[in-house]
Formats: sequence, structure tokens, C-alpha cells
Amino acid sequence: MSFIVQGKTNWKFLLIVIILAVIVGGGALWCYLRFQEIKFPSIQPEKKVTITTDKIEYEQGELIKITVRNGLDIPILYYDSERFWGIEYLEDEEWKNPEYERGGGFQLTEENINDICYIRLYEIMPPVEMKSYSTLSQQWNQKICPFGEEDPSESRFVKYIGTGRYRLIFYYGFEISDEDPYKISNQKTIYSNEFTIKEKDETADWKTYKNEEYGFEIKYPSTLNYKEKQGGLFGIEFPKLQLGLIIERKPENFINLESYLNTVAKEKNNDCKIEEGDYKRYCYSVESKDFGDNKTFALIYHPLGGNSGAMGCTGIDVYCENGDYLSVASYGYCSVDFDESFSGPGAKVYLENFNTIQQMLSTFRFLK
Repeated sequence: MSFIVQGKTNWKFLLIVIILAVIVGGGALWCYLRFQEIKFPSIQPEKKVTITTDKIEYEQGELIKITVRNGLDIPILYYDSERFWGIEYLEDEEWKNPEYERGGGFQLTEENINDICYIRLYEIMPPVEMKSYSTLSQQWNQKICPFGEEDPSESRFVKYIGTGRYRLIFYYGFEISDEDPYKISNQKTIYSNEFTIKEKDETADWKTYKNEEYGFEIKYPSTLNYKEKQGGLFGIEFPKLQLGLIIERKPENFINLESYLNTVAKEKNNDCKIEEGDYKRYCYSVESKDFGDNKTFALIYHPLGGNSGAMGCTGIDVYCENGDYLSVASYGYCSVDFDESFSGPGAKVYLENFNTIQQMLSTFRFLK
């Protein structure tokens, strides 16, 4: 068959040739590619230094995994210590450095919460090298030992860093300063991703005391025992914590809770002055307090003088209205107004009991 038939183009023949060419050519190309390694362009990490955390939200006390990566072709210098990073928190849309105990900083620790921690003093070391394309890793339990600028060696209690929004800081550079061998010349600062620390529900596995008659409930640690007692209409007591909760009927002259407590405080303060050697009389004041979900008031009694006025021995009665009744939580003794700089005998127990009381009162609910 020819392309030209009787002086005209043979389009049928031409179409057959084109189709055959496509089939044969495509088959040949497929066979070629079949035996060739198809190479895709590789995705290279960005060449920079980064600091990251493994998550963006944590519960208080949860491990935070911190990673610094040098993605540059050359080594860098950084400050190597127990923590190679700094930290900032967000407040009023401004990033700030956390300050603890009169403007000081903090160290990391593996001790238990509320244990006394003693600040370790370290020798300042010159910057160290971090090789190119290498990483630094650390896991942080969020525990800190605060210290003050005035006396860094003074003992403090182990605590978790507070809840809120944070970011980490990493300082690095390429040369040591000519003026100071312990500093980096032209130091660069980078920041991590932002992350949030939220409060952990420590009461999740607690027991619940519920009273249907007076319409309330409160949670308590499973290790605690309680006993019901006579006091007002009804009462329960947690002896280990010296915490009592009683139900009283409102007095006939009751108008509102704040004015009622101010009247009580005024009457008691008439006998507030003490004589030398007498430690049984107290001065009273009224303050606003939280009682579960309720914004309410408390009657605070402050010991005057002598041993009864020792640190932590203030008492408190928190009142809350419920219909014709008043719920009154009484606690304190040597657990309120506790100063964290105090490290005398029994200090740890006082602090633990005080924290437990606050957690218990936060769970108080009226039954609806």
C-alpha cells in the first residue's frame, strides 16, 4: 500500500502507520523504563538549627521530650549544662522569663514533689561544640528546684513548673568571644514551638462522699478515713488532715453571708486583745474564698503572739450557702499560710496536707 494513490494522499494507510509507530515506540519505552531505576528528587531537611518539643500540650508532671538539631553543614557552639535550654512563658501577650523565689531561677531535679531540694553549685564551663547534622535530646519531668538571687544555696521545696503557655530558648554561635572564653561571640537565639502545660486532675481516682439528705458531695483520697460526728445538724471529719465539714442552719437574723460573717468577726474581735502569756484569743477577719464551684467567704482567725502564732498555724472556716443551710469547712491549724522558705520539722507534712485540703475543697459540689 502506498502513501499516494492516484495522485491523492492515502490517509487510511498513513493512520495505520502512525498507530503502529505509537504502539511499537511505547512498548519499547516501557521495556526501557522497566529495567531502569526511577529516581525521585530527595527532600533535604532545611539547613538550620532548631529546638522542638514532642507535643504541644502536656499535663502537669508529664515528660517533655526536647530535641535540638544542628542542620547546618558546619559545627556550632552552645552552652552545655544540666539543661542546655532556657524557657519563657506567655503573659498578657508578652513572653517573660519565669522568676522564682525573689527573682531567682531554677534547677532540674529527680526528687519527689514537696521534698526539700538543695541547689547544686556548678563550675562555669566554656561553650562546647555540636557537630553538623547531630542532635541533642533531653526528657524533662517538669520538676524544678527554685532558688533566689540573694542566696542560691538556700533550700527550697521541689515543685512542678506552673501551668500556662511556654516556649523554649536555645543559644548558639560559631566562635568563642575574644574577651570572655566562657561566652559565644555574636550569639544567636532561636525559639521552640509553643506548648501548653495544663493542670492534671489529681482527684481522678479519689473516692466520693455523698450525702443525699443535705445535698452535697466531696471527693477525698482513698488512703484517708473519715468519721461522721455531731456538730450543728451534721458533720464529717478527716482526722489525718484536721479537716472538718459541718452543716448548720442559717440564723434567724441572716441577711447575706458576707454581712453575717463580718458581724461574727466584729463580735469576736471585741475580745481580741491578749495579755502576756495568754495564747488562746484570736483576731478574726473575713476574706473571699472558693469552695468548689462556689465563690464565697471565709472567717479567718489569726493567733496572736507566742507559740500559737508560729508560722503556718492560722485557721480558716469557709462558709457556703445552700438553701436554709450553711456548709462550713474548718481547717488550718499548722497548714495554712505556709511559707515555702520554711524547712523546719514537719514542714513537708504540713505542705502536703494543705495541698490535699485545697484539692478536696475544690471538689465540693451541691447535689441538684
